[in-house]
Amino acid sequence: MLLFTSTSVRAQIQISKFIGANSNKSTLGYGGFLKYSHPISAGSDITFEIGFTSFSLKGNDAYGWIVVPLKVGYRYTINQTGKGFYIEPFLGYNFVGVDPNDRRFTGLVYGAGTRYLFAPIGKVNFDLGIQYESALHSGGTANYLSFRLTHNFGGGRRDNDD
Repeated sequence: MLLFTSTSVRAQIQISKFIGANSNKSTLGYGGFLKYSHPISAGSDITFEIGFTSFSLKGNDAYGWIVVPLKVGYRYTINQTGKGFYIEPFLGYNFVGVDPNDRRFTGLVYGAGTRYLFAPIGKVNFDLGIQYESALHSGGTANYLSFRLTHNFGGGRRDNDD
C-alpha cells in the first residue's frame, strides 16, 4: 500500500497587475501569502491559502485597493509526479477589502493559476508561475494577473511503502 504522508506550507510573494477597468488607474500591486497543501494522490493536492495584495493609485500612494482572501484550491500536476507544471483552480472569500474610495467590501474570489514546481535542491524548494484572480464587490470586480514566486517549507512529498 502506498501512503502519502507529507504536507507542506508555502510562503509566497507576488507582483500583480490589474486588468480591465482599473488597469490604468493603479500601480503594480504587491502581496504575500501563506499556503498549506495536503496530498490526495501522487500528483494532486488540496490547498488552503490566506493572502494580502495591495495596489496603490497612480500618483497617490495613500489610496488604492486592498484584498485579503481566504481560498481553497485543487493543485493538479500535469505529469502526476507532484513536481513540474501544474494547474490550480481556486475559490474563496475575500473577508477584507478596501477600494480607492475607502469603501469596505467582502465577497467571492475565484481564479486559476499555472506554475512550475522545481525539484528540491537540499532544503531549497521553489515554484514560479502566473495566476488570474477576480474579487467580486458591489462596484463590479477587481481582476488581476500575478507573477508568483513561492518557497515551500516542509519535506515535500514523501512516499512510504507499507
